[in-house]
Amino acid sequence: MPGSCLCYIDNLFRAIAFFEMARRQKKRQAENERVISSNNFSNAAFKLLKLTRKWVERGTPNVRHHEALPEAEFAMLRGKPRVACKQYAIAVVLAARQGFVQDAALANEQYCIFLLRDVGDEEEATYRPKEAVKL
Repeated sequence: MPGSCLCYIDNLFRAIAFFEMARRQKKRQAENERVISSNNFSNAAFKLLKLTRKWVERGTPNVRHHEALPEAEFAMLRGKPRVACKQYAIAVVLAARQGFVQDAALANEQYCIFLLRDVGDEEEATYRPKEAVKL
């Protein structure tokens, strides 16, 4: 579907879901449970991220924030919380500036989950859902 924005949106949501499943599988592996390898999910998510990067490199308008949010999820999966925080903030700002309020709200929600689950920053995490509701 060349020119359709639906492929960009679908790519974003699938990447977020795959990164979340990879994170859950990685956690289960650490707990020594028998599970499917997290590499299946992380490989699928990374392929989607690479596709989004390609769109950004080619100058596709309005998908830069679609790159920043999966980049944050990828950094979180690799255990790089500082990079993830920066990418989540970039995703929120870019989506809001470009008028994609629903994507800015989604980025705020994902940022909140990350702050609570991986960083433990409850002060900043209480701000993010309020901002998502405003959007």
